[in-house]
Amino acid sequence: MKVELSDASCRVTTTWWNSGSVLRGDYATGLESLHTDLRVGSPAPEADVARLIRMAERACYVLSALDRPPTPTTSIMLNGAPFAVGLEAG
Repeated sequence: MKVELSDASCRVTTTWWNSGSVLRGDYATGLESLHTDLRVGSPAPEADVARLIRMAERACYVLSALDRPPTPTTSIMLNGAPFAVGLEAG
C-alpha cells in the first residue's frame, strides 16, 4: 500500500488500576483504558489515508491481543527443576 505521508506521530496513553494487598495475597492489576492519538499529514486523498489507518489498526499486535485475548501460559524453573506454584487464574 503506497500512501504518501508528510508527517506522522502517535502517542498511546494507558490507565492502569490496582487493588488489594500483596501481603493478604489478593493483589490484582489491570488495564483500565488505552487511548491512541494519531496525527497524520498527507497530500493523498482522505479515502487512501483512511484505508491506510484501518490497515495499520488491523496489523497492530496490541489491539489484536485486546480484541482476541490469547490464553497465557507460564513455565517456571526453580533450582533447575520444573516448579508448579498454582498460577491458575483466580
